[in-house]
Amino acid sequence: MASAGRVSVTSADDDAAIDYETVSAEQLWKHLDHPDNVLSFVRFHMLKELNISEDDALVETLDDEYFTGLSCSMYDDDGEYPNPQCIKGDNLTCTTGIYENYYYNQTCHHACTESWGVPCGWQGLKNLPKVCDDRETGPNEFVATFPGQAKNQAPDNVNMKNLFVPSSDHTSGRWYWACNVHAFCYECVDETNTVDDYCKATVIRSKSMYAPSAVYRDLDTYWCNQTIFDAIDAGTYCGYNANHLWQCQWSDELA
Repeated sequence: MASAGRVSVTSADDDAAIDYETVSAEQLWKHLDHPDNVLSFVRFHMLKELNISEDDALVETLDDEYFTGLSCSMYDDDGEYPNPQCIKGDNLTCTTGIYENYYYNQTCHHACTESWGVPCGWQGLKNLPKVCDDRETGPNEFVATFPGQAKNQAPDNVNMKNLFVPSSDHTSGRWYWACNVHAFCYECVDETNTVDDYCKATVIRSKSMYAPSAVYRDLDTYWCNQTIFDAIDAGTYCGYNANHLWQCQWSDELA
């Protein structure tokens, strides 16, 4: 049986197997520069949370081109996104998650009225220090702008597909929503196919494609901290609290 944490990935920077159980913080930070690896990292932690082995995932539930080889290129066609289902999902996220989340609502309320609250959320994470500066004033340093055109990488005309991942006993599970992956890929991945460092840090911390809700909820208690910002800017962030970042154990060259 394959190691539970070992995932083979091919990216611009890495074509070796990565074991997410044992990888160093330094290696993980570099590995997650590539968006496909971010999605693979989230996939691994979702399977771990649901107690599904990699072998079972491939055989029973997730042997699917959209999920096994996760790539932003599968979620970035303007001809497919946004669509009525994404708009409906965004409105639901706004009413059930954003409006009741004080800083998320403050940052993205205007976007929710136009059905792009989730892209706004990721856009805010990319500009997290400015969002923190705006906590008392409301949008000022950072004001979200409407998403424009996606990158439309090959393959073209990929139909949207949501995936339900059942737990190991099939009594529960979790939906993997394509619209949310599209929002991440659009907002957090630049023209060189590199993931923004602030987006990357929030995924490392949350291990989820639903990072915005958790981040905005924890602005006061975790994220709005200059020590955290300094670590992200220096490329030495690994998910610990500000007073424990020394546990990242970076090399002398990066420390």
